[in-house]
Amino acid sequence: MTASLNKEFRKQMGGEFHAARMPTTYLMHNVFDYNLHPSVLSLMPGVYVFDIVQSGPGNLLQFRAVTGSGHAGAFSAYWCPYTPKGAHSVVLGTQAQYFFTPPLTGCILEINVPAVTHHGGSIYPWPPNSLNGLPWGGRVGHRKWDNNQMSPTGHVNSNVIGVRTSGGWKFYQQSFDFNPNVPLARQVVSEI
Repeated sequence: MTASLNKEFRKQMGGEFHAARMPTTYLMHNVFDYNLHPSVLSLMPGVYVFDIVQSGPGNLLQFRAVTGSGHAGAFSAYWCPYTPKGAHSVVLGTQAQYFFTPPLTGCILEINVPAVTHHGGSIYPWPPNSLNGLPWGGRVGHRKWDNNQMSPTGHVNSNVIGVRTSGGWKFYQQSFDFNPNVPLARQVVSEI
């Protein structure tokens, strides 16, 4: 089953190898809970190998870091972890087709391709003066994303998935209640 989940993710999220991709539709129908099994992941940014596995009922999925090649269709992705009182950066190149982070729950992801920086939310003052003036989302240039979506419960996770295409990197934000079985009805899409 993991092999078919990997294949469908790669087909729908696409990148330069799949012209008939439908990333926003795919993300609306498949919720990633982002419990990434950090025992395999380093606390440092870099490129790691991942599988997609079923994580719960319905279309609740999970990226799982693996050692070796993983299951059929396992893929490499840039990983930019969270650190509470600092920041991690990764430079996106051609070593992987995909990029993602752990949940954004009050931190800021600064996208300025080729660099992406994940700023922890325990820095004082918050947000730091260097990030305070950055515009949210958007289609070009120096932008920041965070968990600024609202839900009836007020508890929202936001995740960003990047895909390398022939025209550059595209980023997709998926937001859902802390209960990932209740996805929000909107996706925020930004092409950088």
